[in-house]
Amino acid sequence: MDPLRDERRLANRYIAGLLIIVLLIAGAGFLIDRLVRAEHNTAEIIELAGRQQMLSQRITQLAFRYALADNRQEAHSLHGRLSVAAREMRRTHETLLKSPPAPGYADAADTIYFDPPYRLDARVRRFLGAVRGLLDAFDRRGLDSPYLEHLRDREGTLLLQGLERVVERHVQQSQIAMDRLQWVLWGLFATILLIIALLGILIFRPAVARLMARTLELHREAGTDPLTGSQNRRGFFTWAEALHQRLRRGGDRCALLLLDIDYFKAINDAHGHEAGDRVLTQVVETCGRNLRQHDVLGRLGGEEFAILLPGSTARGGYGVAEKLRELIEDLEVEVAGDRRVNCTVSVGVAELKVEDETPADAVARADAALYRAKQAGRNRVIIAEEDEQD
Repeated sequence: MDPLRDERRLANRYIAGLLIIVLLIAGAGFLIDRLVRAEHNTAEIIELAGRQQMLSQRITQLAFRYALADNRQEAHSLHGRLSVAAREMRRTHETLLKSPPAPGYADAADTIYFDPPYRLDARVRRFLGAVRGLLDAFDRRGLDSPYLEHLRDREGTLLLQGLERVVERHVQQSQIAMDRLQWVLWGLFATILLIIALLGILIFRPAVARLMARTLELHREAGTDPLTGSQNRRGFFTWAEALHQRLRRGGDRCALLLLDIDYFKAINDAHGHEAGDRVLTQVVETCGRNLRQHDVLGRLGGEEFAILLPGSTARGGYGVAEKLRELIEDLEVEVAGDRRVNCTVSVGVAELKVEDETPADAVARADAALYRAKQAGRNRVIIAEEDEQD
């Protein structure tokens, strides 16, 4: 079984979520590009249609000036200008019909170009045809020209109205398309936010919780003795330093017990290391059952243990140590072959003091008391000389 299966599954979900977000962002960018292009194309179409309006008015104006020209030189000049304007209007008209910048908008204007009442395509062609006829009849120009009448009365008004309708229709169609794209864009943004929220709920939150749990587990393992489950040397001194700092801030007193299993090497030699390990675990379990929840029990190494008793003086710690010593003395540890092993402990008691530079000073005093207990015959509790008067 893969021990990282759940983590791999979370990682895969995370990657999949990121890919979806990337795709949605790419889609949003594509839509934004479409919006910009649509706006640009609409502006170009409106410009072309507006130019048609301007050209129709300009052509009508030039046509009247051409008809009223006093001399041939002026007439020739106006003839050229009128011809250029007509060609420009024809080119613009064909562009709008055959290759508009926004092909989707062509359908919106088709009814104006080809259906009554405007029939704009035919009207533009007749309008330009009248201009062509007026230009060709150079020597017959005048206000009574039928081509001029055609430009002024028959086509001019409806032509301008039709061109105005084209502009309006393109603007309307552009607005509809823009609104549709905007709604799709907002939908994509909402989807992205929803996916981010789901990633947070379904992936990030569990991942962070799992990371925090794993961090706490590693922190606990780093400070825990794997055999007995008590604090190891590092974990014990971390707690001792924290209690020492609390004492310096005006906290309560704290007793420190240093326990050593008597003749532990003889147990290992006679019964094996497995039996020695069972003795260690049984001693720790006995101590743990008879300590308060906030007391700290740690294994400093081998068969040596230390206990912190927050709120207790050295005298109070002596009473606790005596109780533990008696319980351990009565303890029978089962080993291989239904044999039972007894053990005793020697205990040195000291008090963690404000004036100590580090908790190691109190441990040194307790160790000196423990040495005295060993020298006095073992299986006994002795308070450090410096703490006996407190």
